[in-house]
Amino acid sequence: LTKISDLTYMTREHVRTLFFEEFQSYISEAVPKERVIFGYIDQIHDPKGDYPVDVMIRTETKPLFVFAMKNDNQVRDATIKLLYLESQDVEFKGVGVFERQEDVNRKVLARFTNICERQFSSLQGMKERFPALVANVS
Repeated sequence: LTKISDLTYMTREHVRTLFFEEFQSYISEAVPKERVIFGYIDQIHDPKGDYPVDVMIRTETKPLFVFAMKNDNQVRDATIKLLYLESQDVEFKGVGVFERQEDVNRKVLARFTNICERQFSSLQGMKERFPALVANVS
């Protein structure tokens, strides 16, 4: 029974990590390589790297700061990062992508919604509408 339980745990953990891999893979396919920086750190406003952005996409106007989030803690972290960068007068458009938005606590989601300009409830939803978003900002 212990071996079966361990196998079930390992399978669930493996599936959970696929969200970020699929997210990064999609961004790499959807946006030209020279416009994308994974793990972006604003060297002027955050030289210590305390507020990294999952993905920064360069556009002709404001850059897109994209956050991929699976749980309440990641949503809270993204909210804090967006608020910090906004307080530093950094020009950007915030984008959030959830693994499953319905799994996020309502209060945590409400705070994030107040600060983030565009959200996708799932990776599939992002795939359907993200190209138009990038085209409109570029």
